[in-house]
Amino acid sequence: MNRNPLKRVLVVDDEPMIVSLLSTILREKGWDVTEARSGTEGIDQLDRGRFDVILTDLIMPGTPASTCCAPPRRSTPMSR
Repeated sequence: MNRNPLKRVLVVDDEPMIVSLLSTILREKGWDVTEARSGTEGIDQLDRGRFDVILTDLIMPGTPASTCCAPPRRSTPMSR
């Protein structure tokens, strides 16, 4: 039984080679990597899961990278 679960990282970049390079290096170092190739895709991934670290390009077309760094939206409604 593995007592040390993999740390999860989200890699967000619009350049496929950068995503591939970072993902390869991080996986070799023992990280559980999720890839996103746009800010919008990064936000979608944040809605689907939890991450310990987010690595993002700050200058991408479309959705600003700063949106990925905002607190994640809650998927469950708040109780009254």
